[in-house]
Amino acid sequence: DIVNVNVNAGTLDIYMANTEEVGGFQFELYGITIAGASGGVAGDLGFTMQTSSTSALGFSLSGALIPAASGAVLVQISFTNYEGGDILFGTDNSCAGAAPNVISDANGICIDAGWVSYSMGCMDEEECNFNADATVEDGSCEYADDDYDCGGICLPESLNEDGTCGG
Repeated sequence: DIVNVNVNAGTLDIYMANTEEVGGFQFELYGITIAGASGGVAGDLGFTMQTSSTSALGFSLSGALIPAASGAVLVQISFTNYEGGDILFGTDNSCAGAAPNVISDANGICIDAGWVSYSMGCMDEEECNFNADATVEDGSCEYADDDYDCGGICLPESLNEDGTCGG
């Protein structure tokens, strides 16, 4: 998951909850320009980390493994050129092929993983512009007017005897 996004400081954390030991990782991020990767459990274990403007790669030359069920910040990403809005992981093909987002075990074998991007939007299911993909509430929820639905149609229970809405 992408968490703890601080656009002013240009940092975000990649959080990982894993059920298997992890020997390496690679992922792409869009909506920002990656400037570096450090810290987190990968940094604590001495992982070598390399970045490009859109990707980060981490592995251990000493054979260190991130323990199963660590549930911690994998790595902190520093970034520039935040475009506003969503910060997205690259396409997730899981272990189907040459995916840009990969978590691997001690032998470099792909581990199936789910990738959760930083997607801003309305997270209130009862609002007109609910975004099921949003992971961060951005204050953009649009509310229907009293007595009306999101399409501007009077709610049946709001019609009075003479057909006036909300009268």
